[in-house]
Amino acid sequence: MVSFLFSFRGRINRKHYWLGNTGVTFGIFMLAFIASLILAPFGAKGAPGGLLMLVLGLIMCAGGWAGLALQVKRFHDRGRSGWFALVPFLPALMIATAVMGGVATDAPAEAVVPNILPWIGIGMLINLWLFVDLGCLAGTDGPNKFDDNSPPPAARDNKSGGGASVAAMLGGAQSAMDRAIEAQSKPVAAAPAPRPAPSMRPALATGPMPAPSGAFGKRAAR
Repeated sequence: MVSFLFSFRGRINRKHYWLGNTGVTFGIFMLAFIASLILAPFGAKGAPGGLLMLVLGLIMCAGGWAGLALQVKRFHDRGRSGWFALVPFLPALMIATAVMGGVATDAPAEAVVPNILPWIGIGMLINLWLFVDLGCLAGTDGPNKFDDNSPPPAARDNKSGGGASVAAMLGGAQSAMDRAIEAQSKPVAAAPAPRPAPSMRPALATGPMPAPSGAFGKRAAR
């Protein structure tokens, strides 16, 4: 979640872009509301205290960083550099410069407003372009140069990784079948004939058997 909200690497699709922006906006309002309830009583004479202003500033900075990171990753998914996310800062910078210049020269509002209106129109056109380009159009089909080295999400696996894994599995199965067919086609060597077991009975003598010696032999002779 931290990488999703605050990292500028990788890419996200339209669904994640809208979910991220909705979550960031809701989180900013909730944190600002809770901080106001807790820290507002510390203000002097009904004015917000310095601690509250500091906390609100940190919350806004974190929300702005998260929104910028989401835009950068969405530009990556569209196949463009994340530096395009800085385009909206140009009219904002020009408006701030015109206002500060009017305050520094003590110029009346009638003289400052004509310098601001063109940049307000440009800012609205830029926001419309971001809405259509990042929020409505699909990203590049398949991997691009902005893919992160971390394990891709399931949606990206369906686009590119799934086909490669299926092809690898089919190739491995085909090679296994080829090896099995080759092994069956080889001639099987005939097994050697078993050697006859030696007879447990002694061979018969061709001549007469000699009489045994001893008393037993003498009785037999009689």
